[in-house]
Amino acid sequence: MCGIELADFLMANDHVNKKPGTENTITLHTIGFQLGKAWRTIYVDAINNKRVYKIDGIYYYDEAGSEPVPAGTKLKNGGYEEDVKGTATNARAVKFLKRLASLNADGNRNFYAAETADDLLKAFNNIIAEAMNARTVIVNSPTTARLINISSRAPVRGGTNNAIAGFIIRGTGTKKVVIRADGAGLGNRWNGAKVLADSKIVLYQMINGSYQVIATNDNWQSDSRANEMPDEMQQLLASSDAGLVMNLAPGTYTAIVQPATGNTTTGIALVSVNDVDDTSTSKLINISTLAPIEGGQSNVIAGFIITGTGTKQVVVTAQGKSVKLPPERLCQDTTMNVYKMANGKSTEVANNDDWQEGAQAARIPTHLKPSEPSDAALLLNLGAGAYSAIMGCIGGTGIGSIGVNAVD
Repeated sequence: MCGIELADFLMANDHVNKKPGTENTITLHTIGFQLGKAWRTIYVDAINNKRVYKIDGIYYYDEAGSEPVPAGTKLKNGGYEEDVKGTATNARAVKFLKRLASLNADGNRNFYAAETADDLLKAFNNIIAEAMNARTVIVNSPTTARLINISSRAPVRGGTNNAIAGFIIRGTGTKKVVIRADGAGLGNRWNGAKVLADSKIVLYQMINGSYQVIATNDNWQSDSRANEMPDEMQQLLASSDAGLVMNLAPGTYTAIVQPATGNTTTGIALVSVNDVDDTSTSKLINISTLAPIEGGQSNVIAGFIITGTGTKQVVVTAQGKSVKLPPERLCQDTTMNVYKMANGKSTEVANNDDWQEGAQAARIPTHLKPSEPSDAALLLNLGAGAYSAIMGCIGGTGIGSIGVNAVD
Protein backbone atom coordinates (compact mmCIF):
# COMPACT_ATOMS: atom_id res chain seq x y z
CA MET A 1 0.00 0.00 0.00
CA CYS A 2 1.63 3.24 -1.07
CA GLY A 3 1.28 6.46 0.82
CA ILE A 4 -1.49 8.00 -1.23
CA GLU A 5 -3.49 4.77 -1.14
CA LEU A 6 -3.07 4.68 2.62
CA ALA A 7 -4.37 8.24 2.90
CA ASP A 8 -7.46 7.35 0.89
CA PHE A 9 -7.92 4.21 2.98
CA LEU A 10 -7.75 6.19 6.20
CA MET A 11 -10.30 8.72 4.99
CA ALA A 12 -12.68 6.04 3.66
CA ASN A 13 -12.63 4.28 7.02
CA ASP A 14 -13.15 7.53 8.98
CA HIS A 15 -9.92 7.13 10.96
CA VAL A 16 -9.55 10.90 11.04
CA ASN A 17 -12.68 12.37 12.53
CA LYS A 18 -12.84 15.31 10.16
CA LYS A 19 -14.91 15.98 7.09
CA PRO A 20 -13.13 16.18 3.71
CA GLY A 21 -11.77 19.63 3.07
CA THR A 22 -10.70 20.32 6.67
CA GLU A 23 -7.14 21.08 7.72
CA ASN A 24 -6.54 17.56 9.01
CA THR A 25 -7.76 16.04 5.73
CA ILE A 26 -5.38 18.20 3.71
CA THR A 27 -2.47 17.40 5.99
CA LEU A 28 -3.28 13.69 5.83
CA HIS A 29 -3.34 13.61 2.05
CA THR A 30 -0.19 15.73 1.85
CA ILE A 31 1.82 13.40 4.08
CA GLY A 32 0.34 10.35 2.31
CA PHE A 33 1.33 11.74 -1.08
CA GLN A 34 4.87 12.47 0.12
CA LEU A 35 5.12 8.95 1.53
CA GLY A 36 4.14 7.52 -1.83
CA LYS A 37 6.70 9.64 -3.65
CA ALA A 38 9.61 9.18 -1.26
CA TRP A 39 9.26 5.45 -0.55
CA ARG A 40 8.68 2.53 -2.91
CA THR A 41 7.77 -1.13 -2.65
CA ILE A 42 10.54 -3.73 -2.88
CA TYR A 43 9.46 -6.47 -5.34
CA VAL A 44 10.85 -10.02 -5.13
CA ASP A 45 10.47 -13.02 -7.44
CA ALA A 46 8.20 -15.33 -5.42
CA ILE A 47 9.99 -18.45 -6.69
CA ASN A 48 13.70 -17.66 -6.37
CA ASN A 49 13.49 -14.58 -4.05
CA LYS A 50 15.49 -12.59 -6.57
CA ARG A 51 15.16 -8.82 -6.34
CA VAL A 52 13.02 -7.19 -9.02
CA TYR A 53 13.08 -3.53 -10.12
CA LYS A 54 10.14 -1.66 -11.63
CA ILE A 55 11.33 0.86 -14.23
CA ASP A 56 8.79 2.88 -16.23
CA GLY A 57 6.13 0.24 -15.57
CA ILE A 58 8.29 -2.71 -16.71
CA TYR A 59 9.91 -5.24 -14.34
CA TYR A 60 13.62 -6.12 -14.51
CA TYR A 61 16.07 -8.22 -12.50
CA ASP A 62 18.63 -5.42 -12.62
CA GLU A 63 18.54 -1.66 -12.06
CA ALA A 64 20.04 -1.02 -15.49
CA GLY A 65 16.91 -2.45 -17.13
CA SER A 66 18.77 -4.99 -19.30
CA GLU A 67 17.22 -8.24 -17.92
CA PRO A 68 13.41 -8.21 -18.14
CA VAL A 69 11.36 -10.44 -15.84
CA PRO A 70 9.47 -13.08 -17.91
CA ALA A 71 5.75 -12.57 -18.32
CA GLY A 72 3.67 -14.52 -15.81
CA THR A 73 6.32 -14.43 -13.04
CA LYS A 74 4.72 -14.10 -9.63
CA LEU A 75 6.09 -11.26 -7.47
CA LYS A 76 5.75 -10.70 -3.77
CA ASN A 77 6.17 -7.69 -1.49
CA GLY A 78 9.66 -7.59 -0.02
CA GLY A 79 9.10 -4.50 2.09
CA TYR A 80 9.72 -0.81 1.39
CA GLU A 81 12.77 1.27 0.59
CA GLU A 82 13.69 4.88 0.06
CA ASP A 83 13.32 6.19 -3.47
CA VAL A 84 16.36 8.38 -4.06
CA LYS A 85 14.60 10.59 -6.61
CA GLY A 86 11.50 10.84 -4.44
CA THR A 87 13.58 11.66 -1.39
CA ALA A 88 15.26 14.56 -3.16
CA THR A 89 11.93 16.26 -3.78
CA ASN A 90 10.30 15.28 -0.48
CA ALA A 91 13.23 15.66 1.91
CA ARG A 92 11.21 17.29 4.69
CA ALA A 93 8.69 14.45 4.78
CA VAL A 94 11.41 11.81 4.74
CA LYS A 95 13.34 13.47 7.57
CA PHE A 96 10.16 13.77 9.62
CA LEU A 97 9.13 10.15 9.00
CA LYS A 98 12.58 8.80 9.78
CA ARG A 99 12.44 10.54 13.16
CA LEU A 100 9.08 8.94 13.86
CA ALA A 101 9.86 5.50 12.45
CA SER A 102 9.58 3.93 15.89
CA LEU A 103 5.95 5.04 16.28
CA ASN A 104 4.64 1.80 14.78
CA ALA A 105 2.27 -0.75 16.24
CA ASP A 106 4.84 -2.86 18.10
CA GLY A 107 7.38 -0.18 18.99
CA ASN A 108 10.15 -1.39 16.68
CA ARG A 109 11.75 0.49 13.82
CA ASN A 110 10.06 -1.54 11.09
CA PHE A 111 7.40 0.94 10.08
CA TYR A 112 8.21 0.64 6.38
CA ALA A 113 8.02 -3.15 6.46
CA ALA A 114 4.76 -3.50 8.38
CA GLU A 115 3.21 -6.92 7.85
CA THR A 116 -0.42 -5.84 7.70
CA ALA A 117 -2.46 -2.85 6.64
CA ASP A 118 -3.65 -2.48 10.24
CA ASP A 119 -0.06 -2.19 11.51
CA LEU A 120 0.69 0.41 8.88
CA LEU A 121 -2.54 2.20 9.68
CA LYS A 122 -1.75 2.40 13.40
CA ALA A 123 1.72 3.70 12.68
CA PHE A 124 0.42 6.28 10.23
CA ASN A 125 -2.24 7.45 12.68
CA ASN A 126 0.48 8.01 15.28
CA ILE A 127 2.46 10.07 12.79
CA ILE A 128 -0.60 12.13 11.88
CA ALA A 129 -1.31 12.80 15.56
CA GLU A 130 2.29 13.84 16.07
CA ALA A 131 2.16 16.08 13.02
CA MET A 132 -1.03 17.76 14.24
CA ASN A 133 0.61 18.54 17.58
CA ALA A 134 3.74 19.94 15.95
CA ARG A 135 2.40 21.79 12.91
CA THR A 136 3.31 25.16 14.46
CA VAL A 137 7.08 25.50 14.83
CA ILE A 138 8.74 28.43 16.57
CA VAL A 139 12.36 28.98 15.63
CA ASN A 140 14.25 30.90 18.27
CA SER A 141 16.77 33.44 17.08
CA PRO A 142 20.28 32.52 18.21
CA THR A 143 21.32 34.46 21.27
CA THR A 144 24.59 36.35 21.27
CA ALA A 145 24.18 37.80 24.76
CA ARG A 146 27.35 37.72 26.87
CA LEU A 147 29.04 39.42 29.79
CA ILE A 148 31.53 42.07 28.68
CA ASN A 149 32.16 43.90 31.95
CA ILE A 150 32.13 42.55 35.48
CA SER A 151 33.11 44.67 38.45
CA SER A 152 32.78 45.08 42.19
CA ARG A 153 32.89 48.18 44.34
CA ALA A 154 34.02 47.46 47.87
CA PRO A 155 35.89 48.84 50.88
CA VAL A 156 39.66 48.27 50.80
CA ARG A 157 40.97 48.21 54.37
CA GLY A 158 44.36 46.60 53.93
CA GLY A 159 45.69 43.18 54.90
CA THR A 160 42.99 40.54 55.17
CA ASN A 161 40.34 43.20 54.50
CA ASN A 162 41.45 44.03 50.97
CA ALA A 163 39.05 43.53 48.07
CA ILE A 164 39.69 40.17 46.39
CA ALA A 165 38.08 39.56 43.01
CA GLY A 166 38.18 36.15 41.37
CA PHE A 167 37.16 35.68 37.75
CA ILE A 168 37.05 32.91 35.18
CA ILE A 169 37.74 32.92 31.44
CA ARG A 170 36.42 29.98 29.44
CA GLY A 171 37.04 29.02 25.84
CA THR A 172 39.83 28.00 23.50
CA GLY A 173 41.76 31.19 22.73
CA THR A 174 43.16 34.10 24.68
CA LYS A 175 40.93 36.97 25.79
CA LYS A 176 42.10 40.58 25.76
CA VAL A 177 40.92 42.27 28.95
CA VAL A 178 41.41 45.50 30.84
CA ILE A 179 41.65 45.06 34.61
CA ARG A 180 41.17 48.26 36.63
CA ALA A 181 41.28 49.35 40.23
CA ASP A 182 39.49 52.71 40.37
CA GLY A 183 40.12 54.51 43.64
CA ALA A 184 40.76 58.23 43.38
CA GLY A 185 38.94 58.20 40.04
CA LEU A 186 35.74 57.33 41.90
CA GLY A 187 35.81 60.61 43.77
CA ASN A 188 33.75 62.45 41.17
CA ARG A 189 31.25 59.58 40.91
CA TRP A 190 30.60 58.63 44.54
CA ASN A 191 29.84 61.75 46.50
CA GLY A 192 30.40 61.40 50.20
CA ALA A 193 32.23 58.06 50.08
CA LYS A 194 35.85 57.99 51.14
CA VAL A 195 37.73 56.47 48.21
CA LEU A 196 41.05 54.66 48.06
CA ALA A 197 43.49 57.45 47.18
CA ASP A 198 46.22 55.25 45.70
CA SER A 199 45.38 51.74 44.52
CA LYS A 200 47.42 48.72 43.46
CA ILE A 201 46.46 45.54 41.58
CA VAL A 202 48.15 42.20 42.09
CA LEU A 203 46.95 39.62 39.54
CA TYR A 204 47.24 35.89 40.22
CA GLN A 205 46.57 32.89 37.97
CA MET A 206 45.84 29.36 39.11
CA ILE A 207 48.74 27.31 37.70
CA ASN A 208 49.24 23.63 38.55
CA GLY A 209 46.98 23.86 41.56
CA SER A 210 48.39 27.01 43.15
CA TYR A 211 48.01 30.75 42.60
CA GLN A 212 51.01 32.53 41.14
CA VAL A 213 51.52 36.26 40.58
CA ILE A 214 51.52 37.05 36.85
CA ALA A 215 51.27 40.88 36.90
CA THR A 216 51.12 43.91 39.17
CA ASN A 217 50.41 47.59 38.66
CA ASP A 218 50.36 50.70 40.82
CA ASN A 219 49.70 53.60 38.42
CA TRP A 220 47.87 52.54 35.24
CA GLN A 221 49.87 54.84 32.94
CA SER A 222 53.02 52.89 33.79
CA ASP A 223 51.62 49.71 32.25
CA SER A 224 53.47 48.83 29.04
CA ARG A 225 50.17 48.53 27.14
CA ALA A 226 48.35 51.49 28.69
CA ASN A 227 47.86 53.08 25.24
CA GLU A 228 45.64 50.11 24.30
CA MET A 229 43.11 50.93 27.01
CA PRO A 230 39.94 52.38 25.45
CA ASP A 231 39.64 56.16 25.84
CA GLU A 232 36.35 55.93 27.75
CA MET A 233 38.09 53.83 30.41
CA GLN A 234 41.12 56.07 30.64
CA GLN A 235 38.87 59.03 31.34
CA LEU A 236 37.48 57.30 34.45
CA LEU A 237 40.88 56.76 36.03
CA ALA A 238 43.00 59.09 38.14
CA SER A 239 46.75 58.86 37.65
CA SER A 240 47.09 57.05 41.00
CA ASP A 241 44.61 54.33 40.01
CA ALA A 242 45.84 50.95 38.81
CA GLY A 243 45.23 49.25 35.47
CA LEU A 244 46.45 46.38 33.31
CA VAL A 245 45.87 45.46 29.67
CA MET A 246 46.46 41.76 29.17
CA ASN A 247 45.77 38.78 26.92
CA LEU A 248 44.73 35.99 29.25
CA ALA A 249 44.36 32.32 28.48
CA PRO A 250 41.27 30.42 29.66
CA GLY A 251 41.61 29.78 33.38
CA THR A 252 40.97 30.99 36.90
CA TYR A 253 42.33 34.32 38.11
CA THR A 254 42.32 36.47 41.23
CA ALA A 255 42.89 40.23 41.34
CA ILE A 256 43.64 41.73 44.75
CA VAL A 257 43.08 45.47 45.15
CA GLN A 258 45.09 46.99 47.98
CA PRO A 259 46.55 50.31 49.03
CA ALA A 260 49.67 51.16 47.01
CA THR A 261 53.00 50.26 48.55
CA GLY A 262 53.86 52.67 51.35
CA ASN A 263 50.33 54.09 51.45
CA THR A 264 48.29 53.41 54.58
CA THR A 265 45.17 55.27 53.38
CA THR A 266 42.13 53.03 52.92
CA GLY A 267 38.78 53.60 51.24
CA ILE A 268 36.32 52.47 48.58
CA ALA A 269 37.64 51.07 45.27
CA LEU A 270 36.16 49.53 42.16
CA VAL A 271 37.82 46.45 40.67
CA SER A 272 36.68 45.57 37.17
CA VAL A 273 37.45 43.09 34.41
CA ASN A 274 36.48 44.39 30.96
CA ASP A 275 36.23 42.37 27.75
CA VAL A 276 37.69 44.48 24.93
CA ASP A 277 37.95 41.74 22.28
CA ASP A 278 34.83 40.89 20.25
CA THR A 279 36.67 38.38 18.05
CA SER A 280 37.94 35.97 20.71
CA THR A 281 36.22 32.60 21.14
CA SER A 282 36.83 32.82 24.90
CA LYS A 283 34.53 34.68 27.27
CA LEU A 284 34.22 36.03 30.79
CA ILE A 285 31.83 33.89 32.78
CA ASN A 286 32.28 34.87 36.42
CA ILE A 287 33.44 37.41 38.97
CA SER A 288 33.29 36.88 42.71
CA THR A 289 34.50 39.53 45.13
CA LEU A 290 35.34 39.02 48.79
CA ALA A 291 35.15 42.20 50.87
CA PRO A 292 33.84 43.62 54.15
CA ILE A 293 30.17 44.69 54.20
CA GLU A 294 29.97 47.89 56.19
CA GLY A 295 26.51 49.22 55.36
CA GLY A 296 25.30 52.29 53.48
CA GLN A 297 27.72 53.62 50.89
CA SER A 298 30.26 51.05 52.04
CA ASN A 299 28.17 48.05 51.03
CA VAL A 300 29.63 45.80 48.37
CA ILE A 301 28.24 46.41 44.87
CA ALA A 302 28.76 44.17 41.83
CA GLY A 303 28.24 45.73 38.41
CA PHE A 304 27.98 43.88 35.12
CA ILE A 305 27.12 44.64 31.51
CA ILE A 306 25.39 42.28 29.08
CA THR A 307 25.63 42.92 25.36
CA GLY A 308 24.22 41.17 22.30
CA THR A 309 20.81 39.83 21.30
CA GLY A 310 18.49 37.61 23.30
CA THR A 311 18.90 37.05 27.03
CA LYS A 312 21.71 35.81 29.23
CA GLN A 313 21.08 33.55 32.18
CA VAL A 314 23.08 34.59 35.24
CA VAL A 315 23.27 33.55 38.86
CA VAL A 316 23.96 36.41 41.27
CA THR A 317 25.06 35.39 44.76
CA ALA A 318 25.65 37.22 48.06
CA GLN A 319 27.29 34.82 50.48
CA GLY A 320 28.23 35.33 54.09
CA LYS A 321 28.19 32.21 56.25
CA SER A 322 29.03 30.05 53.20
CA VAL A 323 32.44 31.73 52.87
CA LYS A 324 35.30 29.60 54.15
CA LEU A 325 36.69 32.02 56.74
CA PRO A 326 36.48 32.13 60.55
CA PRO A 327 32.72 32.46 61.33
CA GLU A 328 33.21 35.46 63.62
CA ARG A 329 34.50 37.51 60.66
CA LEU A 330 31.55 36.77 58.38
CA CYS A 331 28.21 38.46 57.76
CA GLN A 332 25.63 36.15 59.32
CA ASP A 333 22.70 37.05 57.05
CA THR A 334 23.21 38.56 53.61
CA THR A 335 20.74 40.31 51.34
CA MET A 336 20.85 41.20 47.67
CA ASN A 337 19.08 43.70 45.43
CA VAL A 338 19.57 43.67 41.65
CA TYR A 339 18.99 46.83 39.59
CA LYS A 340 19.01 47.69 35.90
CA MET A 341 20.42 51.03 34.85
CA ALA A 342 18.71 52.95 32.04
CA ASN A 343 18.58 56.64 31.16
CA GLY A 344 20.51 57.55 34.29
CA LYS A 345 18.03 55.80 36.58
CA SER A 346 18.08 52.45 38.33
CA THR A 347 15.07 50.15 38.54
CA GLU A 348 14.97 47.13 40.82
CA VAL A 349 14.80 43.86 38.90
CA ALA A 350 14.80 41.41 41.82
CA ASN A 351 15.78 40.97 45.45
CA ASN A 352 16.49 38.10 47.78
CA ASP A 353 17.31 37.37 51.41
CA ASP A 354 17.40 33.58 51.78
CA TRP A 355 18.33 31.93 48.47
CA GLN A 356 15.98 28.94 48.80
CA GLU A 357 13.01 31.31 48.72
CA GLY A 358 13.78 32.47 45.18
CA ALA A 359 11.27 31.53 42.45
CA GLN A 360 13.96 29.68 40.46
CA ALA A 361 16.05 28.43 43.38
CA ALA A 362 15.73 24.81 42.29
CA ARG A 363 17.24 25.63 38.89
CA ILE A 364 20.42 27.20 40.25
CA PRO A 365 23.34 24.94 39.25
CA THR A 366 24.53 22.88 42.22
CA HIS A 367 28.02 24.36 42.26
CA LEU A 368 26.58 27.88 42.58
CA LYS A 369 24.11 27.19 45.39
CA PRO A 370 25.17 28.69 48.74
CA SER A 371 25.72 26.10 51.46
CA GLU A 372 23.90 28.24 54.04
CA PRO A 373 20.17 29.07 53.81
CA SER A 374 20.76 32.58 55.21
CA ASP A 375 22.80 33.56 52.14
CA ALA A 376 21.21 35.15 49.07
CA ALA A 377 21.17 34.02 45.43
CA LEU A 378 19.03 34.56 42.33
CA LEU A 379 18.83 32.90 38.92
CA LEU A 380 17.86 35.56 36.37
CA ASN A 381 17.35 35.81 32.60
CA LEU A 382 18.52 39.27 31.62
CA GLY A 383 18.59 41.16 28.35
CA ALA A 384 21.28 43.54 27.17
CA GLY A 385 22.00 46.39 29.56
CA ALA A 386 23.92 47.57 32.62
CA TYR A 387 23.11 46.00 35.99
CA SER A 388 24.20 46.30 39.59
CA ALA A 389 23.75 43.99 42.55
CA ILE A 390 24.08 45.35 46.10
CA MET A 391 25.03 43.02 48.94
CA GLY A 392 23.85 43.99 52.41
CA CYS A 393 24.21 42.46 55.85
CA ILE A 394 21.24 42.15 58.21
CA GLY A 395 21.90 42.97 61.85
CA GLY A 396 25.51 44.02 61.58
CA THR A 397 28.63 43.91 59.43
CA GLY A 398 31.10 41.27 58.30
CA ILE A 399 32.87 39.85 55.31
CA GLY A 400 30.82 38.67 52.38
CA SER A 401 31.32 37.46 48.82
CA ILE A 402 29.27 38.74 45.91
CA GLY A 403 29.33 36.87 42.63
CA VAL A 404 28.00 37.26 39.08
CA ASN A 405 28.06 33.98 37.16
CA ALA A 406 27.11 33.43 33.52
CA VAL A 407 25.24 30.17 33.01
CA ASP A 408 25.73 28.52 29.59
